[in-house]
Amino acid sequence: MNNAIPPHIAQSARNLFRECMRRADYIGAKKGNREALRNLVRYQFRSNMHETDPIKIQECKDAAVRGLFNHMFYEASNMSDPLSRWTGIHD
Repeated sequence: MNNAIPPHIAQSARNLFRECMRRADYIGAKKGNREALRNLVRYQFRSNMHETDPIKIQECKDAAVRGLFNHMFYEASNMSDPLSRWTGIHD
């Protein structure tokens, strides 16, 4: 599991869901597709809600954590290089 995501979020499916919903709100507010992103997050979590295999559950959690980490990395790269926001060029 990634060190960038706090352990209490990565370990609990409920906390992970809430954090994914917060990110969906944040991204959706910027891009204008808030409800679509929230519905996508809901669908992904609900489609796996009855999973009982611990390995499959961990794989689902890992996928969600990767998504959160990728978004945080993307936002951090935009903050570190303000010109990339305007030019679309990333070094």
